[in-house]
Amino acid sequence: MGLDALIWYCRPVPNGVWATTVDNAFGAYTPCVVDSLVICISHLVLLGLCLYRIWLINDKNSKAQKYCLRSNYYNYLLGLLAAYCTVQPLFRLFMNVSLFNLDGQTALAPFEMASLIVEAISWCSTLIMTGLETRIYIQQFRWYVRFGIIYVLAGEAAMLNLILSVSDDYHSRLVILPFPQQINSTKFYVLVFFPQVLFGILLLVYIPNLDPCPDYVIMEPESPDNGAYEAFPGREQICPERHANLFSRIFYWWLTPLMKQAHKRPISEKDVWELDTWDQTATLMKKFQTCWVEESQRPKPCLLRALNNSLGGRFWLGGFFKIGYDLSKFMGPVVLSHLLQSMQRGDPAWVGYVYAFIIFLGMVAGIFRKSLKLTQDGQKNFPSGKITNMITTDADALQQICLLLHELWSAPFSITMSMVLLYQQLGVASLSGSLVLVLMVPTQAILLNRMRQLTKEGLHRTDRRVSLMNEILAAMDTVKCYAWEKIFQFRVQSVRNDELSLFRSAQLLFAFNSFIVNSIPVVVTLVSFSTFTLLGGDLTPAKAFTSLSLFQVLRYPLNILPNLLSQVVNANISLQRLEELFLAEERVLSPNPPLEPGIPAISIENGNFSWDLKLENPTLSNINLNIQVGSLVAIVGGTGEGKTSLISAMLGELPPMQDASVVIRGTVAYAPQVPWIFNATGHDLTEIGERGINISGGQKQRVSLARAFYSNSDVYIFDDPLGALDAHVAQQVFNGCIKEGLQGKTRVLVTNQLHFLPRVDKIILLSEGMIKEEGTFEELLRNSELFQKLMENAGKMEEQVKEKENSDNLDYKSSNSSS
Repeated sequence: MGLDALIWYCRPVPNGVWATTVDNAFGAYTPCVVDSLVICISHLVLLGLCLYRIWLINDKNSKAQKYCLRSNYYNYLLGLLAAYCTVQPLFRLFMNVSLFNLDGQTALAPFEMASLIVEAISWCSTLIMTGLETRIYIQQFRWYVRFGIIYVLAGEAAMLNLILSVSDDYHSRLVILPFPQQINSTKFYVLVFFPQVLFGILLLVYIPNLDPCPDYVIMEPESPDNGAYEAFPGREQICPERHANLFSRIFYWWLTPLMKQAHKRPISEKDVWELDTWDQTATLMKKFQTCWVEESQRPKPCLLRALNNSLGGRFWLGGFFKIGYDLSKFMGPVVLSHLLQSMQRGDPAWVGYVYAFIIFLGMVAGIFRKSLKLTQDGQKNFPSGKITNMITTDADALQQICLLLHELWSAPFSITMSMVLLYQQLGVASLSGSLVLVLMVPTQAILLNRMRQLTKEGLHRTDRRVSLMNEILAAMDTVKCYAWEKIFQFRVQSVRNDELSLFRSAQLLFAFNSFIVNSIPVVVTLVSFSTFTLLGGDLTPAKAFTSLSLFQVLRYPLNILPNLLSQVVNANISLQRLEELFLAEERVLSPNPPLEPGIPAISIENGNFSWDLKLENPTLSNINLNIQVGSLVAIVGGTGEGKTSLISAMLGELPPMQDASVVIRGTVAYAPQVPWIFNATGHDLTEIGERGINISGGQKQRVSLARAFYSNSDVYIFDDPLGALDAHVAQQVFNGCIKEGLQGKTRVLVTNQLHFLPRVDKIILLSEGMIKEEGTFEELLRNSELFQKLMENAGKMEEQVKEKENSDNLDYKSSNSSS
């Protein structure tokens, strides 16, 4: 039934001109196939493109900017050509003009009628589009229409080539016309094709002169900052990927609702699904941390084994599918061999069609967490520059190698399978090609070992450079003040040159290695065929083409192997560096116990602390203190006496030398002596640059205080927050924030502004790393000589500052009066 319909549609003539003259597989069906699959499809593409552009022009809600042409004459010429291209297929249809009638048929075949109707409709849409552009012109999508015209011209050129291939038969057979006159078909098709070519050339070179359309107002897309977005109704709040079926995952159908919403308007953060629990960093980090704790108990911990235990399940599932992919690559050569052998044996044609059809079917969160828990010795071994390099380089190296790690076993597997199949085709001669591959192994080993050494040394240079840059950026104001730019530029450039020299050498070795490996397939092919011929083998088409196909399969694993091995070397170095970090000693951090009535908020007993545990003399010694809940305690002392070290011991940052007891209850807010400022906006939406670059020192300190104030914590620790403030500002901050705003909270204040001490509840006096005195202001002023001396020195310093200010004012007034 289907074959009868095809015969009716194509009207082939057995043993006709098309069956005997044209040398291709379609025979008598040649004009039907070319006209239907080439001409019709190309014109349908043009029709779709033109209709979409017409819709864009007429769409009142379109965001495309609309213009008016300064002159319409060019479009009138294009419209005239489009009208001719529309009329000529209708003329051929109604006048029964056939371009393929070489066997004396009396009527058009159905395929010709369908093709002419499609041509007329597509060129009619082009004519309508050209006419609409004289009224409204848009720049969007115009090049797609030009592509459609080129596609049509390519199809018409294929048809002209077909007609020219039987031009001798056209000279002896004329087109059937209802008129007495007869026209040669080749010349007639040239007359049909020429206007289309002229239209295409004129459209391609057309650059219109445009003016904004007077009645059109540009609709700016709504910005997420200017309007409130609501999540589209009915959507899932959790990413639906986990519950999507197999086909939905393969074709990403589960993303369709989000794509539809993005087509309607710009999507915002509210529109995007929340991550499923299996993809959240907290879940993955918890699994990894559990596995790493178990792994760290082994005699020889291995970070790779912990990664495999925590995250390897989904990775090896992908490897299972990779096996199927690798096996499918060999289907082509095997089936090709059977196809060629079938042709040599003279099997029925349907066997070949079956074979042909078969061929056709053919780590960052963990690093950050660890950096927060390192001990003081660990922080010395892993400074901030090295941690930054691990996050940006080492973690990325592991992520990249995970994408290709299956190729590490897949490439040898593919090479082995290829060599086995080549042995079946070429016999012993294929072993000569294998010998070439074996000889490459020691060369690869030497090159990769040297690359590994250079890469490791280069990463050490990178650590030094990043650390140096962090130090320079942190003290950039000092560098600028003393004009040290050239000095530090020379130091950074020197380290950078050493780094680039090592990486450059590693890349040269990589390039040489790639050259060798890329040459291997050609060399293996040449050696194998030469050996096979010299051994007297008969190199039949089946063996030759099947072997070439297998060599082509062999080319990919051999090409990817050098890059893969290089990345494995880099990833191994990164893995060792990260393993060293994770094995570093870390502080034991336990949650703070809650506040309880009658129990001090901060308590230290038998405290001896040192920044370097190897030293005999501790930084702080014999520390015993209790700070009651809701009290305001000031810590004072001279420069370098241990004030900041004491609050570091409270926070757990300063390690104890012996079994000291340090307890801090409730949540803690800490405002450091050097404010930590990051890029964000303040409460009044004022933009604060990175490191607070666009605000003053006093403003940085106030931002740090405000951040601590609004945290609503139980305990507040302030490290000299008033030193960077002016006197009247410091007074306001102390009264409004520390004294009254945080009334009822436990507050520890390190300060050198001794005039605030009468207003605190308790004073702790540090000297030589020990608590010398503690009590109220009146008690210390009455009983402590050390405190009295500290107050006297502070008073003298204030008098000197006032005298300097007064002298400066007098000098300024005298200079004004003299002028």
